[in-house]
Amino acid sequence: MAVLPEGTFARRACWPKEYSGDFQAKISNCYENGFDVITPDSIVFFTFDVQRLNPLSILVPESVISNVRPGLPIKLEKKNLLLGNIELYATREIADPQVRLNHNDGILRQNLMRLHSNIKLFGRSSEVKDLVLGCNNRQNLLSGAEALLVERNVSLEKLKWLLGAGEGLTPSFDDFLAGMLLADRLLKFNLMLIPWDFFAIAAGKTTRQSLQQLAFAASGRLNLAFEEFCAGLCMKEMSSASILKVMHYGHSSGTDILCGIWWYIERNFSHFQALISRSDSL
Repeated sequence: MAVLPEGTFARRACWPKEYSGDFQAKISNCYENGFDVITPDSIVFFTFDVQRLNPLSILVPESVISNVRPGLPIKLEKKNLLLGNIELYATREIADPQVRLNHNDGILRQNLMRLHSNIKLFGRSSEVKDLVLGCNNRQNLLSGAEALLVERNVSLEKLKWLLGAGEGLTPSFDDFLAGMLLADRLLKFNLMLIPWDFFAIAAGKTTRQSLQQLAFAASGRLNLAFEEFCAGLCMKEMSSASILKVMHYGHSSGTDILCGIWWYIERNFSHFQALISRSDSL
């Protein structure tokens, strides 16, 4: 479902249950590919680009984007969406990506090598890329993280001090952590323990956009582009074109998220092999 019929809207299958009832607010910001509504608890993003849908996003026809503005009242119900005087009706939900393990772990190994090569050659400059791939020997704001990242079991408890490190609405190190969490949860590794105060500390150190992204990643979601990419790593051969497509998300966010995905799976490749062996014996 890449394009919606006029007069309709769609939500993802993983749309949060707490938003199943009425939702009333005003449009906060308008962008080239959509607009958002900022509430005291969350940021709801509306877009015509299906690949940008996170769990708290709604897909609308492209024609809607040019007809809205900040401050316009919005009302969302289970079957209706009212944007000023524009009324849309709900259509079928958008399915979430599912992971199927490819029992040939050579597919994943090949994809990891290609991902590493493409990030190193074409990834946008960032502190995370310098740190993880050794692309630059300069000291940067993540200096000191090296020793923590090479430990046998990555501890979010020890990495909390780096939350908010970097620039932008989703700082570089937060994007890196989101990539790690997405790989851990979506691919069923489930090795990363989240400290009880992790999100409370994050709320005081990073942006609301980044805090919400980390919460999505901790549940195995991010946006459809990264979820489909991460799931595809262990199911099919990935082309350089498919890597570059997600790499150029945001300024350096795509590079930083992919660094997190690559680094986490590479570090835990033996666990992936154990998952395959376990599924073979069932």
